[in-house]
Amino acid sequence: GQNLAVLNLQVSELESLLPSKSDRAKETLLSLRDGIGSLAQQIHQLSRQLHPAVLRELGLEIAVETECANYSEREGINVTVFSANVPEDLPDDIALCLYRVLQESLQNIRKHAQTKKAEVRLVRIENEILLAVEDSGNGFELKDARRKGGLGLVSMEERVRTVRGSVSISSRPDQGTLIEVRVPLERR
Repeated sequence: GQNLAVLNLQVSELESLLPSKSDRAKETLLSLRDGIGSLAQQIHQLSRQLHPAVLRELGLEIAVETECANYSEREGINVTVFSANVPEDLPDDIALCLYRVLQESLQNIRKHAQTKKAEVRLVRIENEILLAVEDSGNGFELKDARRKGGLGLVSMEERVRTVRGSVSISSRPDQGTLIEVRVPLERR
């Protein structure tokens, strides 16, 4: 990101050195500068997705609220969040797993649900933590989705399995989708 900022400054400096009659060169440099700015923004988003600092620094509950607020603003899909009794000392692998499942679920809503609202619940219930993501969108036939070989649902299930959790997916055409992830908090 810093290297792109320096490159952008160098492009601006080069632009200032061109004679005023070099309109085509200036247009090319302007386009290059815009491209660098766009690439810097994409790298920032990718970096946040790969290593969410908010998760490490503030915990899963705030990370979920922040992700949903950013998603709502970016995608125009209102996501309400309800959380309760979320342990602050949640193991890193469980927190990251649930965060990634949330991200994948939200992306699936954006791509497929054709809805303007969704709900996320993050709750500790006795010795497990529940993440539920529900939308009132298109829904789908689970068998058909599995047959098509999409990686989203499979990657969710694999990720949850690594923390000894379970995934339940309920969906029917025109009746929305509910994804529930349950992860035990006691290590065996």
